[in-house]
Amino acid sequence: MSLLSDTAHTPERIFGLLKLLDALGGEAPRDVVQSIMTSRAEEQIAFTQTVGAATSLNLVGTDRTTLRMQVAPTPATHAEFSDLCYDRILATNDGGRGDAEEDDDNALLLTAYAVVALKCDQLRSLSWFCDHLDVSSFADEVRVAAATANPGGALFNATKKAPWQRWMVNLGLIEDIGQGAFIPDVTRRLRSEIARAGPQFAVTQTATQFARWARTRLPFLPGGHLFASVTGQAPRPGECGVLLSAALRNLRDEGVIRLTTVGDAAGQVALTPDDADPTRSFSEVSIVGRSPA
Repeated sequence: MSLLSDTAHTPERIFGLLKLLDALGGEAPRDVVQSIMTSRAEEQIAFTQTVGAATSLNLVGTDRTTLRMQVAPTPATHAEFSDLCYDRILATNDGGRGDAEEDDDNALLLTAYAVVALKCDQLRSLSWFCDHLDVSSFADEVRVAAATANPGGALFNATKKAPWQRWMVNLGLIEDIGQGAFIPDVTRRLRSEIARAGPQFAVTQTATQFARWARTRLPFLPGGHLFASVTGQAPRPGECGVLLSAALRNLRDEGVIRLTTVGDAAGQVALTPDDADPTRSFSEVSIVGRSPA
């Protein structure tokens, strides 16, 4: 059971399962839940794999006859559900919960994204993903990177790309831009992580402090520990990288943050150049609308 082997599920079905179990008091006979969630015979496989995927994230527990909630409180919104799943998946790359098979397979989700981050930086572009992505070649690159980071671990193949991409959209790491095209974009995830940051999160931080924090919460970006273990690469000195640069510009344009330059060039962090944006670096980040602790 894992998010990449139980391919007939969707994040939305898992969220629906959690909401249903919550409405049933947190626990219910499996056949009762199945009868509510499935109306056609062909939906039975999707139900079974939805339960399997939910179990792999330790969101639901089962003894074959009963399904029970493993989280409290139940996420009220899909955004809260995405945050919960992100935390669970992130944990698989930091030791997981002790179930090696499930942890290895679910850890592939962010391992694969580290490969995306590397290619974005190598090509200095996001568009390669929607314009020139060869699924077989991408799967090969992820497989090599995963074997390097975790010899003997789970394998990534071309059939896992579709469920992987669904989860990346759900987690706020890939955006659907229409007409069957998708593009890497960590703006939604970074926005959510800023909103969830605790009271110790300073309203105004130096560029280096903020970049260090961002790489902790998004460790698959250049400079993060997962990126380093998967790719063996270090970030360009003093740079954010393509994905983080794009997200910072987006959040600045949304009014979520302010990027400012204070004093001379010392301590500034460079943004990846963008012909449509004159900002090339920043020395401070301020969170708009948040009061000092």
